[in-house]
Amino acid sequence: MPKTRKNVDENFKVAAVQRLQTGGVSANDLAKELGVSIWSLRRWSRQYRKRKAAGAGAAREPAAAPKELPAKPSSEPPVAPPVGEDGLIATIARIELEISSLDKQRQALKMAVEILRQRSGATPE
Repeated sequence: MPKTRKNVDENFKVAAVQRLQTGGVSANDLAKELGVSIWSLRRWSRQYRKRKAAGAGAAREPAAAPKELPAKPSSEPPVAPPVGEDGLIATIARIELEISSLDKQRQALKMAVEILRQRSGATPE
């Protein structure tokens, strides 16, 4: 299955780097969870450190703590986003993670269906 290039916004990258820096999850595990390569995660981390060292990092950091980004989609009902731009940015980042996880699940189900079709001898639709 060919890999596709994933376009993610700056807020997603910053939230991912912050989550990586807080520890608790390895870079490999976080990259898998987010559906990005370890190399992208490391590159974002370098860029974030450079930007922070240059003093420009504070302007782009989302106010949400990385712990607000769920590891997996939850079955809980959605919570109203906090008021303000920073709260919306954090909510968008959380939703993007959930979409990424759902996309991975959908791809896995597609592969499983194809395998079952091949085993049963059915022709693809």
